[in-house]
Amino acid sequence: MSWLGRIFHGGCERTTTLGRAVTGLTMGALVGAGLVFLGTAVVLGPLAIYVGAVSLFFWAFGLFVIATPGWWLLHRLGARCQTAAMIYGGGLTLAVEAVYLAADYGVLRGGPMLLAGLSGAAVGWVVARVAYAPAPT
Repeated sequence: MSWLGRIFHGGCERTTTLGRAVTGLTMGALVGAGLVFLGTAVVLGPLAIYVGAVSLFFWAFGLFVIATPGWWLLHRLGARCQTAAMIYGGGLTLAVEAVYLAADYGVLRGGPMLLAGLSGAAVGWVVARVAYAPAPT
């Protein structure tokens, strides 16, 4: 087991299959879009349904294309628990949000950054919870 696996190993000897991984990523995209919908519903009203639907595409793209290589690496290193997934999800979402805000506005904004990090951590938790099952003993 790698050094990273030893750090996050505490009782999380887990295994997954391709089907469980795809289901976990799909559920993560749905939860991420749901969080965006809830976060914008008060401000945008009915338009939040459209924003949530569009964000589903971005969450799915982000999880299946951007996050999967890092998740595969964490899996190979033995970091398979929900804590590692939350740190990875929150950190990666913060990084993507920072690139987007810097490119779009030329400045980073605290509120959207915090919400992005928290939603990414929540999505990471969901992906790990759905994708991994306890390893058979």
